[in-house]
Amino acid sequence: MVEQSSFKPHAHWPHVAQIWDQVTPPLRPSAEDLSVYQKIIDACTHRPEPLRVLVLGVTPEIYRLNWPPATALHAVDRSPDMIKHVWPGPATSVTCDDWCSMSLPPRSFDLTICDGGLALLRYPEDQAALARKLSEIVVSGGKCVFRLFCTDGDSASVEEIFSELRQHKVPDLSTLKLRLWAALQSSMRAGMPVHDVWSVVAEFANDDLGRFAEEQGWPIENVLALAQHKNSHARYYLSGVREIQEIFVSATKAFRIAEAYQRDNAVGALCPIVVLDRL
Repeated sequence: MVEQSSFKPHAHWPHVAQIWDQVTPPLRPSAEDLSVYQKIIDACTHRPEPLRVLVLGVTPEIYRLNWPPATALHAVDRSPDMIKHVWPGPATSVTCDDWCSMSLPPRSFDLTICDGGLALLRYPEDQAALARKLSEIVVSGGKCVFRLFCTDGDSASVEEIFSELRQHKVPDLSTLKLRLWAALQSSMRAGMPVHDVWSVVAEFANDDLGRFAEEQGWPIENVLALAQHKNSHARYYLSGVREIQEIFVSATKAFRIAEAYQRDNAVGALCPIVVLDRL
């Protein structure tokens, strides 16, 4: 049975759960990202004991990776709707809980993977709380893997992004969202209000999202779903490799950055994969 905790996730997440099939890379892991994850997993196959894995979030693609035999995989997500509609594994393999205070035994995981989820936590307080929690539950010699959503590498303004839209140079809505997140975040402490994405897109589209979708050649149901952001109070906090160094490495003294993977293009720069070794 899925365990429930006392908090109530913002209505933003029940909506995201309902439209998850419409979400595409880079907001979900691409084939290249999954290849990196698989490379990291394959490097763990030499362990004599079964691999103990913690997934922060309910990313289906991570569950479906090629795990070594007898791997014990457990996911934690704070949204019951995301668990119900998105997680493909058995109910016994997922817990509804807050990452910063999840009740897990010390030194109980060899590998932790989080795809984009760090941006859901307030910077720096909650991100630092997660770093401390992971320093407790990941074994020495273990690894933590994060695909980040950050502002590194793409300095385009909202106006420049919309200029590219007019030229049909933005391939899909997920790419547009990620680039707008980076352009609209004034500071990591302030974060990026989800409502602001709705506001700038609605203004660009003259409040006609149907026509906007048709002009871009994008599925209309994907674009119309942006309307759910209109009254959202959710914020994303896009932090990059430098912040990982500060929060996970310098502050805890428990980790070191082992590797950082970044595709050589503007969008790839916004979602690098960082591998941390637990010391």
